[in-house]
Amino acid sequence: MSRSSATTRPASTPKPPRLAAWLLRRILPRNAPGASILGDLHEELTTRRHRFPRLWYWRQALSLFVYFLVPSSLDRLAAAAGTRSAEDSMLETLFQDLRYAVRGYARTPGFTVVALLLLALGIGATTALFSVVDAVLIRDLPYDEPARLVDLSLAHQERGTRGGGVFSPQDFEDLVAGSSAFQSLAGHLFSPGQLTQSLIGSGEPVQLDVAVVTEEFFSTLGVEAMKGRVLGPADLVPGKDQVAVLSHSLWRGRFGSDPAIIGRVLTLGGKPFEVVGVMPAWFQFPARGAQLWLPITRITEEMIPHRRQIRWISVLGRLAPGVSAESAAAETRNLLQRLEEKYPESNEGWNEVVVTSLEKELVGEVETALLMLFGATALVLLTACANVVHLLLARATGRRRELAMRVSLGASRGRLLAQLLSECLLLTVVGGGLGLALAFISVQVLGAKSAGILPRIDELGPDPRVVAFALGISLVTGLVFGVFAAYGAARRQPAGLLREAGSAASGGGRQGIKGLLVAGEVAVAVVLVLGSALMLKSLWNLLQVDPGFETQGVLTLRLAVPPERVTGPESIPAYHQQMSEALAAVPGVLSVGASKTAPLSSGGEGYEFTLRDEQGRETTIRPESGLMIVTPGYFDSLGISLLQGRTFGANDPATSLVLSRSLAREFWAARDPVGDRLVLGEHEFEILGVVEEVKHRDLVAETSAVIYVSNQGFGRSTMNYYLRTVGDPMLLADSVRQAIWSLNPDQPIADLSRLEQVVDEHVARRRFFAALLLAFAGLATLLAALGVYGVVSYVAGQRRAEMGIRVALGARRADVLRTVLTGSLVTGAIGLGVGLLAALGLGRVLAGSLYGVTPTDPPTIFAALGFLSLVTFLAALVPALRATRVDPAETLRRD
Repeated sequence: MSRSSATTRPASTPKPPRLAAWLLRRILPRNAPGASILGDLHEELTTRRHRFPRLWYWRQALSLFVYFLVPSSLDRLAAAAGTRSAEDSMLETLFQDLRYAVRGYARTPGFTVVALLLLALGIGATTALFSVVDAVLIRDLPYDEPARLVDLSLAHQERGTRGGGVFSPQDFEDLVAGSSAFQSLAGHLFSPGQLTQSLIGSGEPVQLDVAVVTEEFFSTLGVEAMKGRVLGPADLVPGKDQVAVLSHSLWRGRFGSDPAIIGRVLTLGGKPFEVVGVMPAWFQFPARGAQLWLPITRITEEMIPHRRQIRWISVLGRLAPGVSAESAAAETRNLLQRLEEKYPESNEGWNEVVVTSLEKELVGEVETALLMLFGATALVLLTACANVVHLLLARATGRRRELAMRVSLGASRGRLLAQLLSECLLLTVVGGGLGLALAFISVQVLGAKSAGILPRIDELGPDPRVVAFALGISLVTGLVFGVFAAYGAARRQPAGLLREAGSAASGGGRQGIKGLLVAGEVAVAVVLVLGSALMLKSLWNLLQVDPGFETQGVLTLRLAVPPERVTGPESIPAYHQQMSEALAAVPGVLSVGASKTAPLSSGGEGYEFTLRDEQGRETTIRPESGLMIVTPGYFDSLGISLLQGRTFGANDPATSLVLSRSLAREFWAARDPVGDRLVLGEHEFEILGVVEEVKHRDLVAETSAVIYVSNQGFGRSTMNYYLRTVGDPMLLADSVRQAIWSLNPDQPIADLSRLEQVVDEHVARRRFFAALLLAFAGLATLLAALGVYGVVSYVAGQRRAEMGIRVALGARRADVLRTVLTGSLVTGAIGLGVGLLAALGLGRVLAGSLYGVTPTDPPTIFAALGFLSLVTFLAALVPALRATRVDPAETLRRD
């Protein structure tokens, strides 16, 4: 180690870090050279002004650790393998190459750290996304023979929709009796926030989301309980159906993983239910929020009418051996047509069915987006590898003298290539190990951030295939860019290498490969930046959508009337009226309203009204978003604009209704609908007013017609409440709870939150994908900028003598700057053009995920290209400016 002349000592002499000094004493040879190294390190630490002396000392210690310890470990491994005497054996050669590579990397710690960081980022990001893709798309569903599981969705001939995929109980029974294409069929109903049970007597009252299932539900899926048993045919016998199966999360969270839970009696909805089983943690069908599985016989006629025209059962099936989904769909279609002929009043038009694999049904909405993100990470990996190739090419150029000496001493071209390839493989294997560690950390973050957004994300976890994937891409990456970096040096003739080694001003060969790599990096950055820009603009457009109601300052919660409080049809609206009055009395609450269906959740109930004109002609009105059941304060609490007439009052009769604007314009275009009447069954309903449109189903969907009725005539047990407040709604949360429990101490309260949060959940998936794509785009842009910077720096360094001579002969600094910049900017422009073409070609993939913007949106394209052009220019400008400051005398004297 070289010594420098002593300078003025700092006021406080730094001391070596204890742990670093101890490490050095353990790894350095216990002889005079080892003591000399320690002495040199101590002298340089105390005599030179290092900005971060302890960090500098640690850097030297780690470099020496790699230099001394790793090669000695390889020596011991080679000796244990018994190959020390066979110098020409392949294993001995490999160990020699690895020892040489380790020491070479230890001598250039800056290069090694940067290269490993690039590889770890690229391999880590790709492996993390592969873990998600594997869990959601590739891995088989955790059911018995999942390929035979299908979802059946009923469709209407004229409406052209899947009708929610639901069957009536009678149609389902006929399907089970008349089908031979299915080994078994199962029905289920799960409606979060609507189908609930109140749990009391086990801590604070809580409202649970319940899935009701038929007798073949669990056997069709081929799953067993983790504890106890699943529901069977005997559990669906009326009088013996007060049994329940718990989810793993409910058992663990509410009951503290009680090992004696089987046989325990719970009070659900005021009635005793025996716990017969607990499901495994991974089982969350039909959906993630299911907390409890009950027999479908618990759905009484009062809850949902059991009539053939009322469809509410979702159906899944297990195909019989050797039967395809197409054959099953054809048989089911024939059966539905026979039912249509037999029951024309209820089944007319309901003669189509869509049979889809259960896996496709579960992940269909996110498949394209996930594959797109995985492709983005692959592009980031390619960009990172291109930068490593830049580093390796520059390193190989700097090793011309070493390569020349090895060639002159008789090293063959193949031996040289093998040495360089082993160095690349060592680098990528270590980088892959770091990337795998980074991937495991990233997977934990992705799993937490995507909970409730991605299906099957709870199955995300360590998997041998993920490790194999990381190892595979590490080896492939090492081979690919190793060949790029090694071939250029190994293919040269010995005389050429010696000439280059003797000339410091050597140009280093052609820049074709480097220019191609930089153009590719810029093209990748264009694709990702433009894609993320489109996604961000789409998300921005979606956030600007007016849902038709005001979200700020509104507290929302869900209440269900306890069964013991239900004494008749009038008792349900009376109970909600009492709750509304108690909540309105809370200080800070301005108004209280409620609805059976929450905005942005789904449509209302499927009723049809009849409009009779003066001549007695009848027109059927079927509101697209159905019938919304609300309380009188609903419109004021949500700030829904009144356009004509008035909304519900406390003393209005149950036979009154309010129209949405689109429905009024469609059927009352030439006159005022207020005061007109609609017929539903045997009752006439008076139209009180017209209100503005509301997004009932989704922010993306167009607003659709709806009819509002008072809950006085349509009493529903579960209602969503909206409290418009003064200031932050959550500050009133405790007061609201106390007001509710003052009326009923056993009343469960569900989903107490700000209404803004509920609306945000509807854009959570788009926000998640946009954020990930933006992160990959930023990483790709940074890597592309580093690539441009590195190449321009390399070219400027190789042409240093040329620039010095030009300046000495009178060339202006601007001319030198233009000379250095021209080639790199042309390369960048080529990359921008290729990337734009590729991005436009991939626009079809993004089209389905965009809202309010097209893949060819000119402002977005210009903004993305302008941003990347600026980044490319600045990345090239910095090293180019440094090249213009070359000292001609110093350059000529050195060369």
